[in-house]
Amino acid sequence: MTTLLALDDSVSYAEIYTSESCPWCIKAKILLEQFGIPYAEKEGPHPSYATVPFIIINDKAIGGFLELRRYLSEL
Repeated sequence: MTTLLALDDSVSYAEIYTSESCPWCIKAKILLEQFGIPYAEKEGPHPSYATVPFIIINDKAIGGFLELRRYLSEL
């Protein structure tokens, strides 16, 4: 069972650039789901960022999994 955590009203959607075999991508998607943040998944790296995952929330570049975790902990 997934527990939804409190979410800042300013977060409405995310984009996540992923690859199928990326364990950090899976963790990032789980974290987004735990916070109740809907996301669009895009296969492959972001044109401006060489690695995956790369997360964008409300058109703001967040970075990878660790940056996502830090960003969500500050909400």
